[in-house]
Amino acid sequence: MGRARVPFNWAVVLTVIISLPFAMFLGRYSLDTWISFMMWGVYFEYGAVADNIRRIAIAFPWGGLFAALWQTLATVLIIHGVNALLAEVAGDVAFISIVAYFATVHRFTVQNVLATFQGLGLVLAAYFTGAYPHLLSSPYAQPWLAWLWASLSGIFGAVLGWINKALMFERPEHD
Repeated sequence: MGRARVPFNWAVVLTVIISLPFAMFLGRYSLDTWISFMMWGVYFEYGAVADNIRRIAIAFPWGGLFAALWQTLATVLIIHGVNALLAEVAGDVAFISIVAYFATVHRFTVQNVLATFQGLGLVLAAYFTGAYPHLLSSPYAQPWLAWLWASLSGIFGAVLGWINKALMFERPEHD
């Protein structure tokens, strides 16, 4: 990293200001900036380079996919009379075991484990808090709507990381 022309703390303040309309003025379509801010941190954890947007844009939804599958299975089981706790345990065993296994053997998942598991956890958080637009009434659609909205919010966070870095107007270090 070079020397910042705009200090990091002021670049963060400006980036938050840029994010506010997406959180405040889109009504029920407002992005979950708490998810975005977490993925903004992942952008920097991965080294604050532009390619991290692509990494996060793939890994976050990838991890979130397992949360959506888990909740879809739990929904099916609950609708068919299975106790809610048992349905959640079944989904956990079925899908978390797979993504955890991939975290040990699947190259992409290994290299992007942080964003993958953030996707998993934050899709669950969006689902259980209802922090996504309920565009359809079907209970089977809800995990997928949470996946979509959390994924968009997470990818927006990676973009915020890039904006934060760009606002610093770094100049190269000279020896």
